[in-house]
Amino acid sequence: MVSSLFAFVIAFSFIPTTKERGLQPAWGVLVLFGTTALALYEISSTQKRMGVAPPDERTAARGYPILYFIRVGMVLTPALAGFALFFVGGGRWVYLAGVSISEVLLWLIAPSRANLSRLTERYRAQGKNIDLTSALLTVDPPQDGRE
Repeated sequence: MVSSLFAFVIAFSFIPTTKERGLQPAWGVLVLFGTTALALYEISSTQKRMGVAPPDERTAARGYPILYFIRVGMVLTPALAGFALFFVGGGRWVYLAGVSISEVLLWLIAPSRANLSRLTERYRAQGKNIDLTSALLTVDPPQDGRE
């Protein structure tokens, strides 16, 4: 992730910007704060939904990617807002700040061993013997396009 941010810094360093046109810096900051707050809210609301124990491991393994990709979409919102603001005239820093925020949020929601074991412990505390890590590794893929 750090290398992708570094690549964007290099690429955007060649784009000239002018001071007389564009958005005021306060608008860029407000939009980034707003999109970050929206992403954090969605992370917490999906975390609550993920904490409810499903009936079995198969259901858990099929439901986790759905909620994960919803979270990925919301986490990338600051980067997308920064991208749009850059073209409106917000400057390079708006996009770089948005990408940096999104990368930190991606790190928070990553399906890491710690996050998966935390969900497994929540399920066990609710009385369900579901190991989410093994369920994700052993779930069978859909057989046709309807699933």
